[in-house]
Amino acid sequence: MRLVLPAGLALAASLWPRPAAAQANFGSELLGGAGYVMGGTGSAVGTDPTVPLLNPARLTHVPDKSFGIARFIHGRVHVYDNFYDPDRSGDRRTTIEPDDLYSDAFDLAMLLGGLCFVTDLGTGPDEPDPDDAFHTRGYAGHHQVGFCGMPTEIDGFSGTALHTAPSPSVQGSGTVVAEWVRRMVGFGWAWNITDDFSVGSGLFLGISRYKETVSGSSAFFDGAHPSLSAFGLDASGRSFDLVGHLGVNYRLGEHVTMGASVRLPSLNVDGNWTSTRFRARSDGLFSRTTQAGSFATNIPMRIVLGAGIHVDDVRAEIQGSYFLPQSSFWSIEADRETLVNQGGATDPGFVANRRERAHPVANLGLGFEWHAFERLGFVSGFSTDFSAIDPIVPESAESRIIFRRLDRFHGSAGFSLYGDVGQLITAARLIYGRGELRSTDPLAATPSIGVVDDTELAFVFHISGRVDMPALAGDLLSFK
Repeated sequence: MRLVLPAGLALAASLWPRPAAAQANFGSELLGGAGYVMGGTGSAVGTDPTVPLLNPARLTHVPDKSFGIARFIHGRVHVYDNFYDPDRSGDRRTTIEPDDLYSDAFDLAMLLGGLCFVTDLGTGPDEPDPDDAFHTRGYAGHHQVGFCGMPTEIDGFSGTALHTAPSPSVQGSGTVVAEWVRRMVGFGWAWNITDDFSVGSGLFLGISRYKETVSGSSAFFDGAHPSLSAFGLDASGRSFDLVGHLGVNYRLGEHVTMGASVRLPSLNVDGNWTSTRFRARSDGLFSRTTQAGSFATNIPMRIVLGAGIHVDDVRAEIQGSYFLPQSSFWSIEADRETLVNQGGATDPGFVANRRERAHPVANLGLGFEWHAFERLGFVSGFSTDFSAIDPIVPESAESRIIFRRLDRFHGSAGFSLYGDVGQLITAARLIYGRGELRSTDPLAATPSIGVVDDTELAFVFHISGRVDMPALAGDLLSFK
């Protein structure tokens, strides 16, 4: 058992990452560890090295000189009832009768959960308390610092639809490829003012990347000569933002701990945006719009309140998260743009300066862990993850920035393995999401953006571990 945890972490680290899940879904952050399985909780009784991103005051309860690493294997199926014939606001040359349901090919991705390291700066206890399995007790004067680098938000989509209709005879195709990822790099600090009360703070740099490609083409054979048309959108942006965190943690008696944290509104440091959109028809209609400017993905203020209980071999936590509204959640400021219109063409979706608004959102997380045996425990949890942005509707789809909006619900369960040198967690999370996806409509008079209803059925296999370096060094010496 001494070498099980290092071997498990080495296996997790050997998997190659590939992006695959949350644009305005703040409850889908990929903070690896027991808290991820316990409904995304951890502000009150979390002991994962990733706690600086949730409640930095919990850092003094993470084992000294410990590394944390995680992997996420993400698989999902998207189910649509109108992928072949999306809703749109303009005229359509023809319609088709699609199947009742269309399912995109199964999507599987392997995601790196980042790396964290925690150290107590020489102020902590010499040895961990063997009777305090969940690290709930504190020590006055104890300082601890944690460093983390990880992707916290990831979403992506890739799909192609082929269109045919007999009257008039038409052939068309549409493709959507989109990707969003935000990585956080920074540190957190915590200080036990008393044995029962700790405070903490953190500062992280958010590095965000957005990319979207939408294309469609069609050929109508209802006359002597076919009528050809095409549409394309290619957009990409990067944003760099500073995010501050504050937190407190209080142990209320032997069996109850309370936690609270505030994530401050982010400060945009830099960002850039480029996009090109064109539409064309064989009758001479043609338009092209290019845009370049600044891009900011501002992160709303978050307030987290949690309460945990810990009795012998059991701990449980309930946590509420409230995200304040943000008028400029995502924003594009165009420094320059070029418009070319021929044959009476227009670009109805072009807006020089665009903003996405985030509404206030409240989410709930519930988590439970039972240390059933000396080396084995069971973990489970449930959480909500409501989207903060407006629904995507056909009338405004082309002027939106974000390509998908989903409300999600998460349920998780798994095992926690305890060893002499740390902890290894393996678990599965099931996800149900419902919302809209921005797509393309080649069956329109001029191909353009449309909207499809999106149902997501997904699972995440999560493996993470914490290696306590002092214990590992001692085991290696004794092994020799």
